[in-house]
Amino acid sequence: MMNSQSIAIGNLVRDAREQLDLKGDALARMVDCDPSYITKIEKGRSIPSPEMAVKFEKALQLKPNELLHMVLKARGVPDVGMVRDAGPGYRGDVPEAHSPKGFVKVPILGSAPAGEKTSSEDAVEGWVSLPREMTGGRHSYLLRVKGDSMIGVGIKPGDLVIVDADAQPNNGDVVVIRIDGETCIKKFYKHGRVIVLEPANPTYERKEYSSKHDIHLRGVVRGVLWKGFLK
Repeated sequence: MMNSQSIAIGNLVRDAREQLDLKGDALARMVDCDPSYITKIEKGRSIPSPEMAVKFEKALQLKPNELLHMVLKARGVPDVGMVRDAGPGYRGDVPEAHSPKGFVKVPILGSAPAGEKTSSEDAVEGWVSLPREMTGGRHSYLLRVKGDSMIGVGIKPGDLVIVDADAQPNNGDVVVIRIDGETCIKKFYKHGRVIVLEPANPTYERKEYSSKHDIHLRGVVRGVLWKGFLK
């Protein structure tokens, strides 16, 4: 049934597609669906699944979570946002039966700076239900960003970064890394035995670390939830 939310979703998809000069058939191939499905969405007769919303965002070059946020609201997903009293500490996977279909619960492990280093990322603030496609590996978590050293790649203070703890980084990936007991979010480069951490803000300096430092990779950043997403 059409309503104002489904119509707004359809308008966003259609306008973004037309701006890229994409035909409906071409978009359908990009997101692996039937062209009739695109038509139904654009006319407000169908609301895409959260998984499809993520695919549309990538194909249509939308802002991260722009369409997903609208889809979640339209579908009335009950526990997107903070899930209180989920149990103390991060114990790995949370049974999927407690999340909507296609979602997994992910812990927020405090905060980490996109700026100077800190050691505050271990405190669990709560849990969030996210579409599986957004979370990466089996052991993913969220960190709240402090500081502005990564604003050049769209990571701003107050945002939540989605971290895949199982992933190994390639040069240029944004990572969460602990150096000598303190944690930061930076671009990662490895040259032989030297690790280089690079900010995305010219105000901050690029730093190099040799094997004499105590270095622990905490995961690769797979996405960003902008500030206010959980409200």
